[in-house]
Amino acid sequence: MTAAAQNRYAERQPSEYVPYNGASGFTYFSHTFQMYSALGTGIRPLVQGAGASNGRFIGVNDNNVDLSAGLGASQDTLNVWKTGEFTFDANGTGTSAHIGQIAYGIDDKTAGVSAAAPALPVGEIVGIPTTSTYRIRIDNAINAQPNDRGVSWAATQN
Repeated sequence: MTAAAQNRYAERQPSEYVPYNGASGFTYFSHTFQMYSALGTGIRPLVQGAGASNGRFIGVNDNNVDLSAGLGASQDTLNVWKTGEFTFDANGTGTSAHIGQIAYGIDDKTAGVSAAAPALPVGEIVGIPTTSTYRIRIDNAINAQPNDRGVSWAATQN
């Protein structure tokens, strides 16, 4: 392989969101957390606990794609946001003390400041729109590895 000897035109694409192929057997709802699962399913809605082992958070799905009946002839792709702030359900009661803390994905629509290990960090809590929701900035959590500190936190500990 030789180094470049002239300008390259890499056909740059904006990477605010990236298209992914979904996996058979899942429904991907819009504006939900998505993860890559090493358990053979590939891209799937986010889960915590054993389902998150060796997985990583990849972003927030923009569109609804129903692959629950299988892939079939579906050509639908998931448009996954890699940057931005989104509002999600809070696991428990959100308080101003949670601002600045890491949010962990409980499921594809819920986040908390603690979760059963392993849990995937999904971003930083940047606001509390209501006591039952968090505003989460996902930018720094993309491709984050599971948080497995060898302990298990109760999912209702918030």
